[in-house]
This record gives sequence, C-alpha cells and structure tokens, in this order.
Amino acid sequence: MYYNKEVGESSQTMPEPSTEHSFQPMTKHYILSVDPTAQHDWERYTLRNPITGERPELAGLIAEAVGTETGSYLVAVQIEVTVLETAPLPQPERVPLHVPAVAATPHLKKLVAS
Repeated sequence: MYYNKEVGESSQTMPEPSTEHSFQPMTKHYILSVDPTAQHDWERYTLRNPITGERPELAGLIAEAVGTETGSYLVAVQIEVTVLETAPLPQPERVPLHVPAVAATPHLKKLVAS
C-alpha cells in the first residue's frame, strides 16, 4: 500500500522495479563532413567533436552509458539525427593564371648544354 497525494491512500501495490538496466539518453554533438569526391572511402564521411576535432569512439560512448561493471551486454542503440546547422565545404576557387612565355637567353642555353 502507498499514499498518493492526489488520490489519497491506495490499496494497489507499488510496481516492481524493472530487472532491465535503464540508461539515461545522452545527447552528443558532432560535425559530420560529407565529401563525395574524397580519394578514400573512409574520408567520405567524417564525424568529429566540434570542440576538440577528435573522432568519436562509439564503443566508448556506449560503455559510458552502460557503466563500469564487468560483463557482456546486449545493447540497443538508438541514433536520432537532427541537423542543427548546414555549412557547405569551401570549394577551391579556380583562378586562371596568365604567365607570359619567357624566351630562353643564349647564355643560359650554354650553361644547360655544358
């Protein structure tokens, strides 16, 4: 039996605590960079910490949520992505260079031929 402020005394029993571990959701912020023209597959999508620039170690983040007790855990991981801001990657500007042709002087030709 327990007392509920709104209802008064109740003859219902308190619910049993769940035997499953329940973990608080955590919100982490990262910067995702997408480069479809990257030379290597692993450079196409990079996830970085916006403050340190480090790549997150997801297993470590999950372990942080689970705790420090030794054991193996079957975990369900939900990933909810909300785009907070979009910033396009700067594209290199192509500027035409006009370099005038320089005629080789005769004394330089002699030095090269020697």
